[in-house]
Amino acid sequence: MPFRRDHLNLKLGLYGDDPVGPCAEGLDPGHCNQYGLNFRFSQPLLLVEGAYSYGTKDQCPSGTIKLGGWYDSGTFDDQRYPLGQNTSNNTLSIRHQGNEGVYLIIDQTIYRLPGPCNAKGVSVFGRAIVSPSDRNQVDAYADTGIVFAGMVPGRPNDGIALGFAYTGISNDASAFDRASRLAVIRNFETIFELNYAAEIVPGWIVQPVMQYIHNPGGSVPDEANGRPNQRIEDAFVLGVRTVVNY
Repeated sequence: MPFRRDHLNLKLGLYGDDPVGPCAEGLDPGHCNQYGLNFRFSQPLLLVEGAYSYGTKDQCPSGTIKLGGWYDSGTFDDQRYPLGQNTSNNTLSIRHQGNEGVYLIIDQTIYRLPGPCNAKGVSVFGRAIVSPSDRNQVDAYADTGIVFAGMVPGRPNDGIALGFAYTGISNDASAFDRASRLAVIRNFETIFELNYAAEIVPGWIVQPVMQYIHNPGGSVPDEANGRPNQRIEDAFVLGVRTVVNY
């Protein structure tokens, strides 16, 4: 539900945070909401976002700043003293009422190819979000990157992007691992990404992606390979996306 005035934009959203509802432990949620049509608002999530777009002297848009936040009225397990899980030092279990987060997004064009309000050129972006450490496994996330659109000679509709992302595991979740005397303590995950969007024909884009992931999962035990006392090794991932517009 957007409200716009000149370069300002305000959005409000109300969502159901638990469409499945009460479901027996061990049962697939799909069996509790078989058709995905259960709309439950007993524990709603409220999202608010404000955006400001600005331009150059020729009134071409050159950047956007977004500030937003959300509030969830549900109940959440404490990360240090989760319900039903005891550490060697504590038997306390805590649940919290409500959860919230705040985020900031910035998109900025730093170079524009010649032409009236040309959308192609070089742009940078950055995003960050924080939320309470006591009830969220991830309490901080940030990413940033640079995009080159239409900069490849002979390929005016192709694009190249470089990106970096950081996911921070909450101090309370790390404290739970230490109190449990685990060999591997969760801390953070970082990802470096390079991708190239190639237009094969108008309307069809193929995008190869390369990622290097440090501390996959935020540093978790490598149980799949029989090494529970060692973290999962860093990963190099190759993938491809495709987009068809018609």
